[in-house]
Amino acid sequence: EHVEERAMALEAAGGIAYWQGDMPETQTFYDESLALVRQGGNPERIANALYNDSFPSNVTGKDIPKARALLDEALPIYRQLGDEPGIAKCLWALGQSHVLTNDDVLAAQSLDEAASYFRKLGNLFGLGWPRWRSGKVTWLPRRESQVRRRLMRWRAGRASPRWSPCGKAGGRIRRLPAPRARPGPRARR
Repeated sequence: EHVEERAMALEAAGGIAYWQGDMPETQTFYDESLALVRQGGNPERIANALYNDSFPSNVTGKDIPKARALLDEALPIYRQLGDEPGIAKCLWALGQSHVLTNDDVLAAQSLDEAASYFRKLGNLFGLGWPRWRSGKVTWLPRRESQVRRRLMRWRAGRASPRWSPCGKAGGRIRRLPAPRARPGPRARR
């Protein structure tokens, strides 16, 4: 009962958990959402749920084989549907997985194809991701010592319990000052 609504709620909860930096919880929500979406049989929703479910494993690098299997299932569905934004994000994610496993040739192929789709779509934000990750494949080998130092600083910040993918300065979230109380209407005496 209410399977589709529950799947959508789990997808939303997974997104919230992701932005809060809770990857295990994100994975749990996306796993459950995918199982429910598969019951519905809608190829577009299945491809999206497959991509979402691959994301925590791919971003953390903890289970790349799982992420690739999910993406390898999603990409042909997106291609069959002609869903170019879906194709682009799957190719970016595959490129990400290849970067993490040092498969530079496959990474470059996936990232270049993803970039061409994002460029064609006019999605500059999306285009930035494959361009940024392709630096590992093209720029990193030429400046390894400099990049290694920066990467070590970034990883040190990412290890922080307050790490979040939306944080800046090496993944650390800066502590914001508490909001000031606004003076409300004064009660008459």
